[in-house]
Amino acid sequence: MKKVLSKIALSALALTALQSDVFAIAYTQVDSYRVDTQAYAAVGLYFGNGTLVPYGLVGARRTTVDTDNIIKGADASLRINFKNSSVAVDSTRLSWLYGNRNLYANTGVGYSFDSKAWLGTLAAEGDYYRVGSDYLFTTEKFSPYIEAVTIGKPNEVKKQVIQPQ
Repeated sequence: MKKVLSKIALSALALTALQSDVFAIAYTQVDSYRVDTQAYAAVGLYFGNGTLVPYGLVGARRTTVDTDNIIKGADASLRINFKNSSVAVDSTRLSWLYGNRNLYANTGVGYSFDSKAWLGTLAAEGDYYRVGSDYLFTTEKFSPYIEAVTIGKPNEVKKQVIQPQ
């Protein structure tokens, strides 16, 4: 009887050890990232010389998003004005993107064909919108703008779970 009880006790102890963290399988979470390149269009208004000027915009955005939702990337665009019943290429921009995937900054440079001037640009971009201002260096004037953009915020990246072999 002692042998049977000791075998039961030993089995219970072994079962308890197997269910404890001592023998648990360790899973590892590793950081990951996602790179996307997207073409887009936008419509917007800029405030120039006391009037609102409508425009269209075409561009491309390349972003890298990591598991902490940090975004880095670049944006190139071409703005087309619709003023005085005419359509004309207004300006081009190259911006660097950085921030959180829900709200990130666009900081860049460009050239205004309309004003024949180099410009700096700074904007905040979120899900389907961008708000910012250009600064024309030759005229030393700010030109604020607001845009509705056809692409939303970059996709979320989750950590990858790796099971040991």
